[in-house]
Amino acid sequence: MNDLSETHAIELIPIESITVINPRIRNKKIFKEIIANIAEIGLKRPITVTRRDDPDGVRYDLVCGQGRLEAYQALGQKEIPAVVVMADTEDCMVMSLVERRPTSVTTPSSFPSRTTSPLESERE
Repeated sequence: MNDLSETHAIELIPIESITVINPRIRNKKIFKEIIANIAEIGLKRPITVTRRDDPDGVRYDLVCGQGRLEAYQALGQKEIPAVVVMADTEDCMVMSLVERRPTSVTTPSSFPSRTTSPLESERE
């Protein structure tokens, strides 16, 4: 995988030039919350895209930020702040999946406590 840790400048990207390469279906309630949040306080974190050449000009593949992109579209925006990274398709898919990881952490205390089976209690 490419080293993507270097700092990148934020650019305003035309929304119509962005393709979502790994789409996901979003909960409508959560999506409405994203729209309301962006409308109220603005975009806290830019989306991430990678640039690709197209016969019709420069295009961008969305790496991270589908909800933010769709919220900007719903708010009637024509451009969105984006970090442009250099990454191949495989790296883009991995970054996209990493961003989607669950934000809650499962801890041992979140599992039911272990119960003793009838066979184990007979052996004790």
